[in-house]
Amino acid sequence: MIDGDITRERVAHVFLNAIYARQDAERLADLILATLGIEGETTTDRENIFSAWRLLIEVLAQQAPRILIFEDLHWASESLFDLVEYITHLRTQAPLMLIALSRPELLDRRPNWGGGQQNFTSLALQPLSPRYTQELISRLTQDLPQAVRTRIAERSGGNPFFALELLRGLQERSNTSDSSEQLPDTVHAAVQTRLDQLSRPERDVLQVASVAGRAFSMTMLAEVLSEYSLSSLQQALDGLLERDILAPSESHTYAFRHILFRDVSYGTLARTQRVRLHEKLAVSLENINATHLDEYTELIAYHYHEAVTLSRQSAVRTQLHIDTTRAIDFLRRAARLASHAGAYTEAQNNIQSAIAIASEKDLVELHEALGDSLYWSRTTIEAYHKAFTYWEKQNPSPDAAQSLIGARILRKLLIHYTRGGQWERIESGAQEIQPLLKRAQQLVEASGNDYERWRVQLVQCFIQIPEPTDDERRALLPLTLDAVAYFEQLGDTTALSEALDARTALYMRLYDYSPMLETALRRYAIPNLSATERGDALQMIALAYQFLHKYEELFDLMRHELKQIRPGQSLIPFGASLSQVVNSAFTRGNWSLIEELYPQMEEIREQSGNNLSTFSMFDGYLTLTRWALAREDQPLIDAMGSFVRRASNELFNMREQLQNMIDVYQSDDITASKFDLTEYSGGTARGMLLFCMEHNLSFPPKLVENTQTDSFGRSTINQMSVGMAEAMLNNDSDELESHIDQLEEMQAVVHAARMRIVLAERNGDRSHLERARLILEGIQDRQFLRRLNDVAERLP
Repeated sequence: MIDGDITRERVAHVFLNAIYARQDAERLADLILATLGIEGETTTDRENIFSAWRLLIEVLAQQAPRILIFEDLHWASESLFDLVEYITHLRTQAPLMLIALSRPELLDRRPNWGGGQQNFTSLALQPLSPRYTQELISRLTQDLPQAVRTRIAERSGGNPFFALELLRGLQERSNTSDSSEQLPDTVHAAVQTRLDQLSRPERDVLQVASVAGRAFSMTMLAEVLSEYSLSSLQQALDGLLERDILAPSESHTYAFRHILFRDVSYGTLARTQRVRLHEKLAVSLENINATHLDEYTELIAYHYHEAVTLSRQSAVRTQLHIDTTRAIDFLRRAARLASHAGAYTEAQNNIQSAIAIASEKDLVELHEALGDSLYWSRTTIEAYHKAFTYWEKQNPSPDAAQSLIGARILRKLLIHYTRGGQWERIESGAQEIQPLLKRAQQLVEASGNDYERWRVQLVQCFIQIPEPTDDERRALLPLTLDAVAYFEQLGDTTALSEALDARTALYMRLYDYSPMLETALRRYAIPNLSATERGDALQMIALAYQFLHKYEELFDLMRHELKQIRPGQSLIPFGASLSQVVNSAFTRGNWSLIEELYPQMEEIREQSGNNLSTFSMFDGYLTLTRWALAREDQPLIDAMGSFVRRASNELFNMREQLQNMIDVYQSDDITASKFDLTEYSGGTARGMLLFCMEHNLSFPPKLVENTQTDSFGRSTINQMSVGMAEAMLNNDSDELESHIDQLEEMQAVVHAARMRIVLAERNGDRSHLERARLILEGIQDRQFLRRLNDVAERLP
């Protein structure tokens, strides 16, 4: 594919040959190189890296037929595994074959590997039969007695590696007599028997290699085994190569022919020897690669961490020649580099490894770093909580500098709890917020730091529990304006974005949508805004347009933004706003736009992979499910239903009610509800009320009340639904018709058309059916056209 040293110029040249613009080619090359340990200036979104690799493979495959092979996939890191899975979803028409070689334990980590993919074939290698085992042995040696061949075939159990090791063990002892005692019972014992035949230098080389891992160099061996001359080491290497225990690898390195050689060799080392060798290898890697340390930081960090961990596990602690802080420094550096490359799982694992060996004084900084490295989740809350707990323990009477650290940690915890209202409703969050906010305010005053004071003050704007009054929210608007001016003067784009988001959120909850839109647009225009903040700003713009019923402006904005996407740029930041657009398109009856945006939504879903913590399109996928049901597209119904169930299980506390609501919609039967209708609340209450209303089913008044339990329940369209629900409860057809007319004025034509069927069923006026038919036939809502025809047949 790309021979020789991989450089930015060589990778960019591949894209330039495919007629990419130079700017795009160079940006894609930077993303490719980020995965190879070359640090960029800023953190790179993992999804951008994935897209860049996909485009590179597509470009190469379009130039000529390609075969892409992934060897030993079971050893891949989680982020590499995610990349491989993403690449296997390529939709290119170019001639390309992907081959992944792995042991069965791959399926322990990813049970659904390959499932649901087109043109996927899985081949499991079965044990060799005795006949084929003997044939294998015969091809390797002609002078082995038949009895010994038979015994090797029986003892190996069809494992070709075991059979070869038994044969080589006999050959190395120059004894092929028919003696069953000479054949080990296990493959581990067979390997051990062969290693017992090695010379002392060969065993020493092999032991160092087993600690080094999968690949090692002569330079490394010379550093660690300084007691041997270079000629002695080369002779030992040659002997191991001749015995087929080692094999040449890339870039003048060597590797084990089979992982069992490494495992057995490592098992011969005492714990003190392992500590000493891990430590020496870490130092050696530092010395050898001093000019390009980033490429080896993760490996150096691993060896330092193993040395410290193993030394502490000994009954008598092994004396280390390095300070533990050196191991922690390299783990932190490895975490930072992993974040730059979008390998967030590995970044978090490195920080957690540092936490495991750190002294208590380092735990405040490390737990805060862990929280910073995670996307918003319960794990982030736990990390910040622990950071603050250790901080309090270490600082019973904090000075100004220490107070600033405590205030910063609490501010991050509070923002995580409250921004968007995602976590304050769960567990003990609601009870913790006010005491934590008071403590944060005390600490920030003690610190005397204006910057942190402004950031702590903004927390108040996001708090929803207890629900502030409208007057309390209006009183906070001047605060946000002053904070915006402060952060704008500092040039802090992240803090500025958060301040504008606070102002936007206040306007939204005051139902003042015009200034909400103006503020969100101002936020979106901030130069060099991070992808996450920019995507969130776009979502708030979409919501404002939706609340103002400015659907054409919303649709034009999304089309414009999608056109601006450069090759390899991640779509994930657009997920939440795409959700809003799809919801609006469904409500307005612009279903051709849903068809247009569906591929982009699927692209985001694929980019999200197994990690749904960043998935922001759940509402959009609920709408896609309703769209599939309306079209009576059964494959799409099954696919959407399966995904939203899995996503709800990972994303929400009310997963049982949510999944039950999906069951009701998918079966089109209210009896599928396992809960009393009064038990639903918030979004699930609105979903169940909508189902009951559009199907002209009875429902309790409590269900209507439960739709109001969050700020979205008080939106204009939902209030219109509440009005229709109350008209249905009061059996007031005139009031119901009035609300349906108002729905049509707000362009919510799909719900209005479906409710006209209900109105006709209630008052017998067939003219409402004909008005509904015009809309439903235009959008091909087959589900409710069938319902319309059923009602028409029953009416006189």
